[in-house]
Amino acid sequence: MSSERSSEAPSFRSGQALLSGEALDQLTQLASQLVWRVGRLGDDGPLTVRVGFATGAATFAELPRLKNVTDAEVEVALQEGAVRVEWVGSRPS
Repeated sequence: MSSERSSEAPSFRSGQALLSGEALDQLTQLASQLVWRVGRLGDDGPLTVRVGFATGAATFAELPRLKNVTDAEVEVALQEGAVRVEWVGSRPS
């Protein structure tokens, strides 16, 4: 196995695990407690990803509504680095 790293960003479609073992288990447990919304605030704004704990899901309704985006728009935004991530609700300590 080579120790060289690829210069390409990892692909979620490659079928290769990016995490393994305990880290993957912890991430899986955390993901089951999260809710998220993906969209745009405006037609020309960055792709916005809102994420928070499921216990604070009502807080999402208090925020401005995100406009729907297509899978193709998500891919372009990721490639261009035009993504904004917002944490919704209280932050974990």
